[in-house]
Formats: sequence, C-alpha cells, structure tokens
Amino acid sequence: MGCGECVKACPTSAWTRQEEPFYRVILGGRTGRQTPRAGKVFLNWASEDVVLSILGNWQKFSAWVMDYKPEYLHGGHLIDRAGYKKFKEIILDGVELNPKCLVAEDMFWHENEYRSNFNVKPPSMHHHAGPASDTSHV
Repeated sequence: MGCGECVKACPTSAWTRQEEPFYRVILGGRTGRQTPRAGKVFLNWASEDVVLSILGNWQKFSAWVMDYKPEYLHGGHLIDRAGYKKFKEIILDGVELNPKCLVAEDMFWHENEYRSNFNVKPPSMHHHAGPASDTSHV
C-alpha cells in the first residue's frame, strides 16, 4: 500500500521512513450503477504544500469548465469535459512541485460505453469546456 505503517511494527527496525509525509493524489473515480470507474494516480510523492496548492486551483478549474456558471458537476466529469491536458495545465498553474513529486503525463479511463453510450449523442448536445467565447481548444 505504501503507507509505511509496517515500519512502526517491525521488531528488528529493518525498515525506516522519512519524517516528512508525502501524498498520492488519485482522481476521477466515481461510483454508481451507470458509469463507475476507478480513479487514477495524478500525483505521487507530493508534499502537503503541493496538495494544498492544487486544491487551491480546483475552484479556478471548475469555474472555467462550467463557463463560470453556478452549477454542480462531479470532478471526474469536469476532467472529462475539459480533457486531461487542460486540467493539468490549470490545476498545476503556479504550483511549485517538490523534487520527489511525480505527475501523470496523461490519463486514460476505460468506460463501459457499450452499455450506456453516454458519450454518443448529437453534436448539438455535446458539452464544451470553458467560456463559450474561448476558441483556444478548437
């Protein structure tokens, strides 16, 4: 699991661990009957400062995706709508990564689309991410 708690229980002190805690950030997972999926690792070995900085950028990312409208959409759906590359660009903006921190280059989920076909719909019903006037993603 990588939690390091076994270090405390080892009677021979064969294992050691650093004093500074590091975190793994997993995102995009969701439960439910229609489109469940497991989350994927976004960051590994991130410091607390990195995690807090990323959480500080979440509102900016969410607002951009929703075109600054006060609506709710699950975080995984927000990432789907914006695309992982745009998510990573906005969420890491101004974040100073610690030297050990690893970031996922890309992220791919395997949906059960054959069952629900939730991504198959007329183009007029397709969602866009960001302000309607923003054409940088086209």
